[in-house]
Amino acid sequence: MGSHPSRTDKTRRSRGSHHRISCSMKGMAPGATIPPKRGLGEYRTFLKQNADFRNLWYGQTVSLLGDWFDSVALYALILDRSTSSSALAGLVIAQLLPGALAAPFAGVLADRFPRKTLMIASDLARATLVLGLLAAPLQGLLWIVYPIMILKVVCASVFEPARNAVIPSIVKRERNVLANTISSFTWSTMLAMGGLLGGAVFALAGYHVSILIDAGSFLLSAWFIKKVRYQQPAHVKLHNHGPLKDLVDGFRYLARHGHVLSYAVVKFGHGFVGGTMVLYPIFAKQVFPLGRGAAVSIGLFMTARGIGTAVGPILARYFGGDSGRFLRRSIGPSMMVSSAGLLLLGAMPSMWMALAVVTLGHLGGSIAWVFSTVLLQLASPDEFRGRVFAAELALFTLAMAVSVFITGLLEDAGWTPRQLAYLLGLTGLLPAMFFYWVMRRPSHEDEEHPATRV
Repeated sequence: MGSHPSRTDKTRRSRGSHHRISCSMKGMAPGATIPPKRGLGEYRTFLKQNADFRNLWYGQTVSLLGDWFDSVALYALILDRSTSSSALAGLVIAQLLPGALAAPFAGVLADRFPRKTLMIASDLARATLVLGLLAAPLQGLLWIVYPIMILKVVCASVFEPARNAVIPSIVKRERNVLANTISSFTWSTMLAMGGLLGGAVFALAGYHVSILIDAGSFLLSAWFIKKVRYQQPAHVKLHNHGPLKDLVDGFRYLARHGHVLSYAVVKFGHGFVGGTMVLYPIFAKQVFPLGRGAAVSIGLFMTARGIGTAVGPILARYFGGDSGRFLRRSIGPSMMVSSAGLLLLGAMPSMWMALAVVTLGHLGGSIAWVFSTVLLQLASPDEFRGRVFAAELALFTLAMAVSVFITGLLEDAGWTPRQLAYLLGLTGLLPAMFFYWVMRRPSHEDEEHPATRV
């Protein structure tokens, strides 16, 4: 279990919080660096020794794999039944916008009720909802995809803040970067495998088998999470005051702690290139179609995206280490790499070259994602952590939804996939340059503890 300062500890104050994060390993002198042990064996040893994180990781693995099976199936189904890109954009927005609206309230739940129970309930609810998608191919019932996905996303909005809030409680502080790198690698690997396998299963076995696999994955996830031994912090309980006050208190905390807010809005900035969720299926179908309903090429684009997000944080951590200074200063450049991948995509003449630059772009994006998550986990106190991550999720999904909506409208207006790639790439450069400046600003903590300051 991770060690946390007592509630009476003065380090709960903002400046004290900075120092607490700086000295991430007990007994280390200020300014000392964590010994670099970043081989692949380190990841295996960590999973072997930490059974609670391992079970949480197992649950994440199986549910993510199932998610990509139903994503490929739904994308292919909608592209086959509709000639408008707005129909596909509508699906992606249904997967995003409800989360932006529900996440702040879900964060309150994560700070008021047992987080483990919330995660299990979310998995069981999603398993039930996914079974309703079996009726979508029937004549006149395609519309049910949208309300089901909205409810599914609301459940996910409860799950994710709770999961992110649990990790620092079951992982030692100095292993936080490693744990989040594993989570990111898993998300990416399941994207790569799920995209590829989902396309193959849809092509060979059809829509219904893909949906049943997704429903089963949530049941298996709930079983693994039930095995996690998580001690609920004393402050995470039902309070006498209402949830609205909890919500307001969470936003006040962010407003008063600028360093935490800066980490919380990184994904918001990156979300403005979220139109790739519509761009990639369109690119696959119109530019490089392969397989029935372009399901194989859609799967290949997802696989390339997954490979990039898998290797990005591992490579960055291997070469740069775990210091807070390095984590912060990597965010802007990595977002620039993400935008460069989109700009290059617009000029690629073959599928394999397109897949290569998609991999490159998501290599950069994943570094910004993982490093901002780690910084946010370490900088936010446990009693606010659920609401902080819920606010981050809400901002990110809102930016994604806006990007997806505009991308779908422009495609219907006659923009080609290559033109859309150029536009998204240029859009991503703006927040990339902003965070390059913000995260490199000097501070007195950097001067005192250059290797460990977060």
